[in-house]
Order: sequence, then C-alpha cells, then structure tokens
Amino acid sequence: MTSKKRHQSKKFFGSILLILACNISLTGQCFDVFYNKGQRLAKEDNFENAISQFRAAARCSDITVQQRKVLDVALEEAQTGYVTSINLARKKAEKAQKEAEEQARIAKKQLIITEGNRISFLADQELATGDPKDGLALAYRAYSMVDSMLIPKVKLSFGDAVFKNYAQILDANGSSQMDVLLSDKADFALARTDTKELILWDLENAEMKKLPGVEHHVYSMAFSPDGTKIFAGLSNGNILSWTLDGQFKEELEGHEAEVSGLEFSEDGRYMLSWSRDGSVQLWDMQENKSISLAENNAPMASAFFSSNVFPVITYALDGTVSLWNHSGNLMAELKHDASIYGVDLSADGSAILTCSADGFAKLWNESGQLETIFDHKGQLVTTAKFLPGSERILTTSGEGSIRIWNTSGKVLNEETNLGKFIYHSDVNQDGHILSSLDDYSILLWNPEADHKKILRQHAGRIRVLQFSQDGKHILSGSEDGAIKIWDLKGDVVLNMRDDKHRFNKAYLSHDDKWVIGILSDGSVVITPMPSNLYQEFKNNVRSVP
Repeated sequence: MTSKKRHQSKKFFGSILLILACNISLTGQCFDVFYNKGQRLAKEDNFENAISQFRAAARCSDITVQQRKVLDVALEEAQTGYVTSINLARKKAEKAQKEAEEQARIAKKQLIITEGNRISFLADQELATGDPKDGLALAYRAYSMVDSMLIPKVKLSFGDAVFKNYAQILDANGSSQMDVLLSDKADFALARTDTKELILWDLENAEMKKLPGVEHHVYSMAFSPDGTKIFAGLSNGNILSWTLDGQFKEELEGHEAEVSGLEFSEDGRYMLSWSRDGSVQLWDMQENKSISLAENNAPMASAFFSSNVFPVITYALDGTVSLWNHSGNLMAELKHDASIYGVDLSADGSAILTCSADGFAKLWNESGQLETIFDHKGQLVTTAKFLPGSERILTTSGEGSIRIWNTSGKVLNEETNLGKFIYHSDVNQDGHILSSLDDYSILLWNPEADHKKILRQHAGRIRVLQFSQDGKHILSGSEDGAIKIWDLKGDVVLNMRDDKHRFNKAYLSHDDKWVIGILSDGSVVITPMPSNLYQEFKNNVRSVP
C-alpha cells in the first residue's frame, strides 16, 4: 500500500470514529436537551412549544424509566396549563367583547338621550312661542325615544305639552267653586260654590249642570257607590239627593247644624251623615229611615264604615272614637285626651289604629280593647297608619320624626330631626312612605330597601300630598300655588301653574285619569295624567295632534 493510500485510509477511519463519538455524545444528551427546554418554555407559559419539546424528549432512545415518569408529569402539567391558557384567553376575549358591546350600548344610549333632550328643547320652544300641537308632537316623539330610560327633562316636557294642549278650565259662570268631589264610577265631578249652588261636571266633555233645589250653602257631597245618585249636605242640616241626570229626588232631615260629611257603606245600603252639632245619623237607604247614633257636645270630626265586628266608627273633636252596630247601639268607646288626628283600620278589619294631639297612637282590637300604646313623648301624633300586611305601623309627629313600629310597640326603624313638623303622610301598596316636611320638601322613603329621597321643587308649605291609586305617582299641592305630579324616581312629570291665579286645592280622580285643581278665582282646572295619555297615544286609542 502506498503512502498516499495509507493516509486516505487513516482519514476515513478517523471520520468514522468522530461521527461515532459525536453520536454517542448526542445520544446521551438527548433527553436533557429537550426536557430542559420544555421546562423553560413551560415557565414562560409557552405551553404549546413546551409540549412539543417534551414529546421530542419522549422519543430519545436512551430515556430511562425514571425520566419517563418525570416527563409524563411535566407533559400533563404543560397540557393542563395549555388548556387553562386557552380558557383564559377565551374569557379575556369574551370580556373584551362585552366591554366593547357595553361601550357601544352606552354610546347609543347617550346618543338617544342627547337626541331626546334636543327634541324636548324644540318642544319647549313650540309650546312657548309656536304651535302647542306641534310642541305636543315633538314632546311625544322625545318621550317615545327614551321610553325605557325616561329622563327628567323629557318627562317634564311631555307633561308641559299635555297641560298646554289638554287642560280645561271649568268655569261656573262666575261662581267661585270651593270644593270638588270625583265619582268613583265615571268621569263626573261635583263642585260646591260660594253662591249656594251645586254643579255636576261631565269631565270628558267639560259640560256643567246646576242641580235644582239648592237654597242653602252646600257643606258636604257624595256619590252613591254605584255612581247613579248624588247627595249634598246643607247648612240647614238637611240632605238633598238627585239622580245622575240631575233630577231632584228627595230631601232628608236629620241635623240641627250644617252637615259636615256624608259617607256610604260599600254596598250602598247605608249612609252616614254627621254635623258640627255633634250628631251622627245612620240612614237605611232601603228602608228609608234613620237612626241617631250620637248626640255629642263636641263637633264630629268624621265617620266611616268598617269591615270589623262593629261596622260604624265615628270620632269627635273631644278625642272620643265610638264603635256602633247597624242597630245604632254604642258598643265601645276608644279614648284619647285631646283631638283625634286620624283613624286607620287593618286590612282585615281586625284592628283599629288611632292617633291624637295627646302624644300617643293607640292600637285597639276589633272589640275596642286597648292592645298597644305608641308613645311620642308628648309630641302630637299627626299620622298613624298600617303598612301593607298590617304587621307594622307608621307614625309621624310634631317634633319631626317618622317611626315604624311592630304591633307590640317596638321601634323597628325611624327618621328623626326632619324639622319641626310632619304635616302629611301617605303609604302606597308597596310600603313606600311620603311625608311633607316644614322646609317645603317631601320625603320619599322605601324602608324595605332603606332608600330615601328628598324632593325639593315647591317654594311653600305642602298642603296636599298623596299617592295615586296605583301607587306609581305622587300628587303634591303647595302654598306656592303649584300642583305637581311626581314619579317614584322623584322626577316631576307634570307641573300645573297659572299665570294669574294660584291653585288652592288639588285632587286625583280615583282611576288616576284626571288631575284637578281649584284656582284662587274659583275656577276648576282639569288635565289628563300624562302617563295615561302617553299610553293612549302609544296604543292608538287617541291620535297625536
């Protein structure tokens, strides 16, 4: 063999040995290289590539049984991490999508609110200087746009448009109307005047009819429960009646002084009349006879029928509440040491609640036995009412406090330091409480949710305050001459004012259809409730002008 060939042979075998040496070295490092790289990637949350490295390590020829176990654990953890990261990424994407949708919704809502406010502004301009019908059309358009998210400006603009277009003045031909009574059954109202007149109004058509035979001042009025008859108590102590078409029916004699009030039983069979002469008459309308219930030295404050075992309740200004049966027998007397401010019955008629200027409210059972005394420490108690369910009692007092008690006399909740006096309070069917305060504001309180709101819009003492029959609106009338309708959010939805005269009295019809006010000149103003009119427009019962 030549020298050159020997050299080439050595070089060839050297290369083979080098390759074999490298192969042996790589084979020994195979598992560690892929496993360690997989671990590093897993710590960086790069689970997808970590899984690839672990699977490559599993294919190494020299992997031991122990390394296989370690690798299985690492692979399982990487796969779990991978699934978790996918889920987190999905949730993050969903959250981002929801946030984007919410931002879009907010932007759309803001756009609608802005447009609603703009259209309301145009409606106000039309009402002030243009065509009131165009103003109503614009106000309705704005109201419809924001129907599900009504905002204060839009609500009030629609209420102003309703008042401007639909308010009617009921003028009694120069006579001053002093009081109004609304029928429960139809769109009729009675108005007594300062000129010995009784007027029957058809509210829907704004038509009046003077009832014949009235020769004395009218002090009290009533419709029969079926709405077909009219009764009036006069200054001479007698009671006149008419049919609804205005035909004189009869005259009842029963008192020596003016008849202060009239009240019917629910079935219409009995009528109560009471007078400042201290007398109370129970009239059996079927038998056409009366029974004298009381001849008290103190004037009668009120009388009404109840559903408990003693169906007639009367109370006088001397602090006496009397319970009677239908035969005219006195069954029990409930005593206070000063004037009675109110009497309330539980829903089932099994309990009676009274409050007085003597500083106490008292709970009595249906037989007239005293159960609980609620002490206001000498401050006159202006209101005592059962809350829905009749398990809790609301009282208000002259020192500016509102308390909620259980029937055992324990205070459950209270609001104090509300001013010097709580003038009026009312409760709706959901247990929301209204109270007028001496700073001309109104407290709207939901004790179940512990949510309170102060309504500040009036500039004079609140004289009228009540919930609507459905409990969704509030009527307030103030010495500032304005009548307002509020919703339960505390926003004014109707503001009744007159440029020349002040509203002295305010009323809501029993079906919440009409808002009525009496002006200082004796005119009666009626307007539809805005929410009712909106529904009529929306349901095509009435056309938008």
